[in-house]
Amino acid sequence: MTSPIDDIASYALKRGAMIAKIISPRDLIIEERVVFKCLNCPDYNNNWSCPPHTPPVSAFKKMIREYKYALVMVFKSSMNPSLLSDYEEMKKIWGRDKKKAFNISLDVERYAFNKGFPFAYLFRPGSCNICPKCDMSKGCRHQLLLRYPLCAAGINIVKTLKKIGVSLSFPPKNPLLVSILLID
Repeated sequence: MTSPIDDIASYALKRGAMIAKIISPRDLIIEERVVFKCLNCPDYNNNWSCPPHTPPVSAFKKMIREYKYALVMVFKSSMNPSLLSDYEEMKKIWGRDKKKAFNISLDVERYAFNKGFPFAYLFRPGSCNICPKCDMSKGCRHQLLLRYPLCAAGINIVKTLKKIGVSLSFPPKNPLLVSILLID
């Protein structure tokens, strides 16, 4: 008989994750410097899921430590690395893949909730792209779906993935999308 946590990881694989690995939240590498990369992103201050509209890294770090498990989900992007020179096409494919990975990850979060983990919380792959453009003049139109990206929480995904035997290369040879579900 599998544990409820293993069952959640299996469900993530069934739904489409390439990798679904349970780790301790203490194995997540959290660094303030990760958020500095957000400063150069076009979504910075233009997306409710992104800095400066997010809690500080110190708050995320404290919250993450209250959890017992972290499910790292890795998804393969359909983007061909040769598209790196075609920014608009790359952005379109990446956005579509990001939305698909988020929807699967959100489904896994709901699954965990329904398995008796009411505090299950998802860090999404990349900035929110539920709406075509985030309306910053009003609050988020999808508050129940709003999830913060890994980078906004200061999670160094390169180092965290390396700890579980997955490497990311830059520029990417095989682009990956990553989400993390906290479970307790």
